[in-house]
Amino acid sequence: MKIKLKKEAVGLKLSWLISDDEVREYEAIKFSKGYGGVYTYLNRATLFGKFKKKSIYLVEILDKNKGVIQDFGLTKESFDYLKKILKLRWERGDMHESTKIS
Repeated sequence: MKIKLKKEAVGLKLSWLISDDEVREYEAIKFSKGYGGVYTYLNRATLFGKFKKKSIYLVEILDKNKGVIQDFGLTKESFDYLKKILKLRWERGDMHESTKIS
C-alpha cells in the first residue's frame, strides 16, 4: 500500500489490538515539522514491511487538534520500529512534542 498522507497530518499514535476487549494505546506524538515528520517516519517504517489493510498493529495519523484523520495497518516489525525509534510509551495523556529531527 502506497502512502497517501493527508496534508493536515502533524502527528501519529500507535495502537495494538491485543484481543476483542483489550487495546494497548501508545502516547501520541506531534512532529515539529508536521507533515514532513509524519511522512518521513511512515516511509522509514515501510522498510520493515508494507502497510496492511487488516492488522492488529495500527498507526493513526493525527491533525493539529489530535483528531484521527487516517489510519494504516502495520506489520509487527514496522510497529516495533516506530515504537522503538520514537520511544513511545503506553498512553498517559496528552500528545507530546517530538525532539527528533524530522
